[in-house]
Amino acid sequence: MRPIAARGPRAWQPRTFIRSRARRVQRFAPTRTENAMPDAIVLDLRGAANVRELLKGLLEGFPDFHAAIDRMHHSESVVSVELRMLGTHRGPSAGIPPTGRRIDVPAPSLFKFDSDNLECEKVYFDMATLMRQLGVIA
Repeated sequence: MRPIAARGPRAWQPRTFIRSRARRVQRFAPTRTENAMPDAIVLDLRGAANVRELLKGLLEGFPDFHAAIDRMHHSESVVSVELRMLGTHRGPSAGIPPTGRRIDVPAPSLFKFDSDNLECEKVYFDMATLMRQLGVIA
């Protein structure tokens, strides 16, 4: 069987949480290899339990969080996604009390696969854009 990334975007989408609400992470996290780690500033999220905890916190702060896919590209083992993180800040998040503001933050992402297992996830976004949209900075 060809690696999942090589089967094209339609084969890949159902295996991730980005096509629909992040709540589907329960089905997503077990496909990660144990050393898979999202590339993020000061975050070392090895293992499914740590990813679930991160997303739990995200959903507490943004209960309607979802990711909108603008474009998707793939190669033999990598899927790149141009997405936007969307949601309403209705709960505390990263020490910031709820603001009630909506976010729409661009977050280009790379997902590297080893066969059907997610090996590496890199999500890039501008924290200043997020903080401005929340009204934390001008």
